[in-house]
Amino acid sequence: MMPKFPEPNSETLTVVVENNTADLILLSRLLKSHSGQVLTVQNADDGLALIETMNPNLVMVNVDLACADGVPLIQKIRSHAKLAHTPAIALAAATSATVKAGNGNTGYNAWIGKPLEPDRFKQTIRDLFGGASPVQPLPVPNLCRKARVLIVDDEAMNLKLFKAYLASEAYEIVTAENGQEALSRIAVSPPDVILLDIMMPGIDGFEVTRLLKGSQETAEIPIILMTALSGRENKSAGLDAGADEFITKPVQRTELVARVRSMLRMKRFEEQIKGRQRSEDTLSPVPAQSAAGHEIIQNVLVAEDNDTDALLLLRQLELEPYTIKRVSTGEAAIREVLNEPIDLVLLDLMLPGIDGFEVCRRIKGDDRTRNIQVVMMTSLRDLDSRVQSAELGTDDYLVKPVNPRELRARVQALLKKKRYIDKLHNRYEKVLNRAITDDLTGLFNHGYFKRFLELEIKRSLRQKHPIALLLMDLDNFKKINDTLGHLTGDRILVQVAKSIKANIRDVDFAARYGGEEFAVILPYAGIEDVKDISERIRRSIADTVAVNAQDHDTLPVTVSIGAALSPYDASTVETLIRKADEMMYLAKKFGKNRVCISTDDKG
Repeated sequence: MMPKFPEPNSETLTVVVENNTADLILLSRLLKSHSGQVLTVQNADDGLALIETMNPNLVMVNVDLACADGVPLIQKIRSHAKLAHTPAIALAAATSATVKAGNGNTGYNAWIGKPLEPDRFKQTIRDLFGGASPVQPLPVPNLCRKARVLIVDDEAMNLKLFKAYLASEAYEIVTAENGQEALSRIAVSPPDVILLDIMMPGIDGFEVTRLLKGSQETAEIPIILMTALSGRENKSAGLDAGADEFITKPVQRTELVARVRSMLRMKRFEEQIKGRQRSEDTLSPVPAQSAAGHEIIQNVLVAEDNDTDALLLLRQLELEPYTIKRVSTGEAAIREVLNEPIDLVLLDLMLPGIDGFEVCRRIKGDDRTRNIQVVMMTSLRDLDSRVQSAELGTDDYLVKPVNPRELRARVQALLKKKRYIDKLHNRYEKVLNRAITDDLTGLFNHGYFKRFLELEIKRSLRQKHPIALLLMDLDNFKKINDTLGHLTGDRILVQVAKSIKANIRDVDFAARYGGEEFAVILPYAGIEDVKDISERIRRSIADTVAVNAQDHDTLPVTVSIGAALSPYDASTVETLIRKADEMMYLAKKFGKNRVCISTDDKG
């Protein structure tokens, strides 16, 4: 008698090991009406590795795999203690004597014959899972690993309060009551952000910060120090130790949430830059002498309309190793950052005309200037100003009159961060440009795309962050080339590339996949992110890219987009590309100029 297993639900994870593309597409569609997640691989080795890693609720294996028989794979699964009782379904031709001989020796719980028949498939699932009726399609579960926040404070009440403040953010909260306990927890499981009290018994917050920033393994973890309202010297000492941010006690919930969000955004941004650097290293390592070089003098802009305050700032910074320029209006500040290589702006909030908030919004919202470090300055002490500044992306907030040592320490720290970001952006740019970019469109090329996608999938599986892949193909492009010529076709490809770059995020990766096909990798992308970005790209191309035919009629240009997610759909480069390609094919089939996402239920 067939054993019964718990009914599938939104948390059910199914792994399918199948090398027949047509069967794989059909299985994926059928399974999505019964369970929440479906991962697919095409060979036994990858299948075993994925199953051991993900510990699925159901396994389906083709017993006639190309390079290895599927039955030994099921038997290997049974040899693992944690997988011994995982339900397994064998897929085989209806004439297979091995399968029909019985499941007692082979390790599977049921078998489904080929060619696959939807009704028989559904009946087997019903029988295997307790005779339950097929459930309705369920929403895709969130596969993201929660960001881990470590809170360190020797006051138990503060720990409870800060945990409550961050409860709505769905973080994984870890606490420690002293510096030594914090270091121990970090050694076992490094957090994404640390909220660190300064005044603690034993190892204080300054020493914890120095130890963490002095270690290669932990130097990149953002640290937000918490200090008393009057602790200006504490801020200076914390900056000297390497702290990234400050929050003044008593801590307000809105500001705490904003600061933590800001630090997480910066950490993810830097991770992406480093990931690209590592993938570039594997393609064309730069000799040490080429990467090295003298430090460029950095530029600081003071935007302050009060002559007395401006003069004070200029005097406090006049001996520092960077150039300083002053403007007195928001309009002048915007012109300056667009026309000159500014690294940091000391920005007065109460500027005439365009105020500091609007200046900051424009700086952080423009691709050309978003990495400029912005320090908002005001004599106001209200919480709303600090929170609004943080939400706009301000890198720090100083209250007038500014302590000279704190000012210099903060500017030095932010310029160091800007220098670091610039190096990550530019270190390999000239050397690798021709090796990794497409000459026509300026996007990354196919070879670099494949390498970067491989590294990104490995990182996403390790950190349990989802990524998405968009594959897009221009509709009727051959007709445009044949009618108007290849030079016109090339101009369209350049316009499409610009449209794609204008509608993706900083951390996203755009490439020319080949011919009239393009690809975009979306790290940290959930289903809604994928839908939003895909639709933005599709609409932008349809609305802005067009060509005039010889009879003076305007010929519109549209694109069909297919999207797939890892690890939801696949855990290898080949399977993720194949899944996205299948979705792109469906977009073409359903009428073109549309987006098809693998998680959509298409019956």
